[in-house]
Amino acid sequence: MVTSNISGRRRRLSPSEGKLIRLADVPRLRFLPRRRGRRGNLAVSTVIRWALDKKRRTRLRVTRVGGTWCTTSAWLRDFFDRQAQEELGELQPMSAEASQQRAEEQLQQLGAMQGKKGGPALTADHRAPED
Repeated sequence: MVTSNISGRRRRLSPSEGKLIRLADVPRLRFLPRRRGRRGNLAVSTVIRWALDKKRRTRLRVTRVGGTWCTTSAWLRDFFDRQAQEELGELQPMSAEASQQRAEEQLQQLGAMQGKKGGPALTADHRAPED
C-alpha cells in the first residue's frame, strides 16, 4: 500500500481513491476538457505547478512512488471542485433554506442600520411596520 505525504502528513491510500496516475500522464486523461477540440493543450508543467507550488491555497494532492509524482482521478476531481469553490466563492448555488436564511440575515442587518439612522426598520415582508 502506498502512503501519501502531503504537507508533512502521511496517510494510506484507500482503494476507493482510484489507480495512481503519473503527473506526466494527466494531460492525456480523457475526462479532462479539451481546448478548441485539440488534445494535449494542458502542459505537464502546469500539473506539476498545481501540485508543488506552495504559494497556492488549493493544491493538487499527490504522492511520490519511487522517483515519480502521482495523483488519482479522485484527487484531480477534488482539486477542480475546491478550485472552483475558491474562485466562485459565494456564486455557488445555495439551497432554498440557506438562501432564505441569508436573506433574513441581510434584512435584519438592513433593519438595524435603518433603525440607527432614525428611519423605520423593515419587516421580513419588506414593509415598514404600521403604527
